[in-house]
Amino acid sequence: MLSKVKEIGRTIQSILKNPEELVKQAEQQAQEGEYQDALDLLDQALVLKPKNSNYWYCKGKILAYNLKDSRQALEAFDNALKFCSYENFRKQVLNGRGNVLKDLRRNEDAVADYHKALKIDPSYWQARKGLGWLLFSRFHEYSTVLAILDEGLPLSQAQLKDLRLGVRQYHQQGCGQLHRAKGKIHYKHGLQQPDPYSYWKEAKKSYEEALRFLTAQIFPKEYLEVIEDLIQVCLALGEIKEAEHLQREGLDLLNRLLAQAKSFRQKRILTLQFTGFNQLTVDIWARKGKILEAWQTAEQGKNICLKWLLWEQDLSIPSYEQTQELLDTTTAIIYWHLSPASLTTFVLKSNTIIPVLINPSPSINHSKIPESLKRLLEFETWVSDWDKLYASYRDKAKENIGDKQKSPWLISMQTSLEEFKRILDIPAIEAELTGINNLILIPHRDLHRFPLHALFNERFTTIYLPSVQVGLNMQNQDSMEEWHKRPLLNVDDPAIDGIDPMPYAQLESAIVRQQFTNSTAIVQEEATKANVIAELDNNYRVFHFTGHGEYNSDQPENSRLGLASNDYISAKEISHLNLETYDLVTIAACETALTGNQSITTEYVGLVSAFLRAKVSYVFSSLWTVDEISNAWIIIRFYQFLQEGMTPARALNQAQQWLRTVTNADLATWLCTLSNIEGLDPLIKQDLEQQAYRLQEDSNSTIKLVQSPYVNPYYWAAFTLTGRGFV
Repeated sequence: MLSKVKEIGRTIQSILKNPEELVKQAEQQAQEGEYQDALDLLDQALVLKPKNSNYWYCKGKILAYNLKDSRQALEAFDNALKFCSYENFRKQVLNGRGNVLKDLRRNEDAVADYHKALKIDPSYWQARKGLGWLLFSRFHEYSTVLAILDEGLPLSQAQLKDLRLGVRQYHQQGCGQLHRAKGKIHYKHGLQQPDPYSYWKEAKKSYEEALRFLTAQIFPKEYLEVIEDLIQVCLALGEIKEAEHLQREGLDLLNRLLAQAKSFRQKRILTLQFTGFNQLTVDIWARKGKILEAWQTAEQGKNICLKWLLWEQDLSIPSYEQTQELLDTTTAIIYWHLSPASLTTFVLKSNTIIPVLINPSPSINHSKIPESLKRLLEFETWVSDWDKLYASYRDKAKENIGDKQKSPWLISMQTSLEEFKRILDIPAIEAELTGINNLILIPHRDLHRFPLHALFNERFTTIYLPSVQVGLNMQNQDSMEEWHKRPLLNVDDPAIDGIDPMPYAQLESAIVRQQFTNSTAIVQEEATKANVIAELDNNYRVFHFTGHGEYNSDQPENSRLGLASNDYISAKEISHLNLETYDLVTIAACETALTGNQSITTEYVGLVSAFLRAKVSYVFSSLWTVDEISNAWIIIRFYQFLQEGMTPARALNQAQQWLRTVTNADLATWLCTLSNIEGLDPLIKQDLEQQAYRLQEDSNSTIKLVQSPYVNPYYWAAFTLTGRGFV
């Protein structure tokens, strides 16, 4: 009903406006990064002119290139084609459609659309570039692709003498983009060869040729993109001085563009678009042996991204001396950094002058890929394989197809994590950790999405942080008050249309509430947005949420917790709350990081980041949605360890070890103990007793009684704690 009212309201609003004015406003909103608002305006225009192919095309572009919604984009491009009557415009729609078909891996259909566009106009360089990249990335047709790109260059160059400025600049841009595409093909092909040096030299020549056309005066953003490409290939070739010169030139131009930006949003878009400059600067410092400068640049880049993505305020760049406030003789920071050209690991320890750099690249050998680049490539392949398996697992789980326990993603997880451990060279990191028991893990980009703590020896207690400075900002004195005396707010399984209730989440909440002397519950239909926000403002100390949440990889600030009445609270809304009285937030039934989607190129933010921004001390979360039963057991055990006086980090460490090793017999005994908790609802008590009985009945042999049902990392590795350090 609510959606119907909104639709009627949108229709009335549209009638009162000029459709061309609506489209103009949509374009302005898109330039400011307000993509959803732009879509709403386009939808209003389409109410008035549903057969306007340009409106559908504009909608398709935003869906495809900004919101990464390929399926809806395809529908928009299909409608644009249906109503298109101009051949010159049809080629643009076909190119857009080809791009989304490529993203949907409908390769043959994409190739057909690119060819149709080029048949209309052989000099249409966008379609030529898209076709070339598809044929190389999917089918590795190196020579064929170069021929296709080379074929387009004379066609564009022939138009450079056109007296019309717009036509001339369009084809000047085309020449530059085709040369840039050739550079990328040479570089990527070199990565697959035993001796990449000659291919990288060709890549460098193509990029330099691209700069002749994509001048800084006319095409400043594209010029910067090619400069990034050149820095990347120079680092691969070991030409550090030239990379350094290019970095200074690019940074100078970027700063001029930022100074010219007309709004906060435009500065945000520009800064995030060119985070690669900062990332490659880290590599330049590291290759020069300037380890401290490399780490400080990495921290600076992290904090700039966090500011623009969610924090909305400057985060200082700490000195290495200030970083020591997070460290002692038993605590170290493991700090990862990803760039387009390298995977770098720093170890920060107390009483040291500079960080330790793990696996520095060896001196350049033209027959060998630099070690840090090699590990990056292995990591990217590993992520791609993991994402494919996870996407399949999640899709089948949503549709209740088959037994998810037989999912290849779940079955292969232990083996996959062992490979991940090798890629990150965890043994080399652990060799630097003599006498260390506590680890602060600071991932970067996609590394936030995976259980890094599960790669280390179980003797380490781990906690995560977004950056060193965020950790320093949180260094207030921990409360000495016993946990059971701290007031608890519990939002229990909000009622959401189309989603079944979670009985074990309700069981979990009931048992957790019994461990606190002062608790308030907002359950199911009562868990509306208004009720939850109002109650959060009442200065509780612990917030326990059992419900559904999701991570939005395209617009992470719109990651959200589902609430009753089909409402939600977004990460951005959470970040604007003042939750400084909260010592702990638990959102461990939610998917807070994994998506099976595209990679993170700037930095990770999401629900956890939002609670930290709102000044919460610790956030207990899960990377993926775990089996509901084992999810309840580990969370209950975590709270039990807290009540025994452990720190949150230690409590999670012990709860994970317990779940991983608990036998069926011990689990049955523990469930019986839970059922005897005073004040527990009789139905909950009965459910626990039945669970214990079933375990004993199903494990009617001695062998089954001593088996550990939750040894697979799927059950225990998803859970992470982010927040204050150990010191």
